[in-house]
Amino acid sequence: MPTKEEAEKQKKKCDCTKGEDCVKDKTEEQIKAEQFARLENKAEVYARTVSQLCETSAKVHELWLSTHEDASAEEKHTQLVAAIQSAIMIALMNI
Repeated sequence: MPTKEEAEKQKKKCDCTKGEDCVKDKTEEQIKAEQFARLENKAEVYARTVSQLCETSAKVHELWLSTHEDASAEEKHTQLVAAIQSAIMIALMNI
């Protein structure tokens, strides 16, 4: 078990107690690998968001087409607005 003095030195060196990474203890390769992993995660989130928006867009287009064939245009319009709002919320939550 480290002494109080050693613990203070470690804390001054890097404040890991606050959830911060100890950058001083990492090599440049480790730092780059972590940055790349974070970028990959962001890319996956953006890809899922785009996919969800494309699916929602297709549903919106389908609903829009059906409003011209249906007597229940008001209900379809409500569904269309809800689908658009849903797509916007999904996009905002994933950014």
